[in-house]
Amino acid sequence: MRALTENRPSLVEGRTRFTYYRENVRMPELAVVNMKNTSFDLTAELEIPKGGAEGVIICQGGNMAGWSLYVEKGIPVYHYNWMGHEHYRVAGAQPLPSGRVSLKLVFDYDGGGLGKGGAARLLVNGRAVAQGRIEKTVPFVFSMSGETFDVGEDTGTPVGPYKAGFPFTGTVHRVEIEVKPALDAEAKQDVAEGELTGALRAQ
Repeated sequence: MRALTENRPSLVEGRTRFTYYRENVRMPELAVVNMKNTSFDLTAELEIPKGGAEGVIICQGGNMAGWSLYVEKGIPVYHYNWMGHEHYRVAGAQPLPSGRVSLKLVFDYDGGGLGKGGAARLLVNGRAVAQGRIEKTVPFVFSMSGETFDVGEDTGTPVGPYKAGFPFTGTVHRVEIEVKPALDAEAKQDVAEGELTGALRAQ
């Protein structure tokens, strides 16, 4: 069936490094990096104006499931929305400094199956500013309701507790993501079946 990922041409299959820019909005899930069931590093190169910034740096999904890296009152926040039922928040204690800032999110997946948890850390210019647990993660799809992947704003229903859109008021120069896939053949088959179910429900 065409709904199965392996039956579609893919520009992302097998890749582990990705770079996204402010122009990358409304991108469908199968056209972007897959950050599910794996560890990853995400680094956002930002410009923070004097007086601070706020808004979404990068996000995926919506109010039914997804994740968002954003700035709230100057403070960096990673919000993970598990199926609209459980919400996890990892946030710094201090506002981002003005000028050029490198904001990094490191997620260390527990492994041992699909949809497991992991540890999330935020680093600002190489210095750790926050850490926390994400106890559950979405194993198959974020976008059963048609939500997308966005840089610089949240174009769908809000992933986190912020207003619709919530555009970033600083500058997103680029966002670099490196995934560290470690799924065996059986787990990959489980993912394919889960993606098929999600694709059929989205019809």
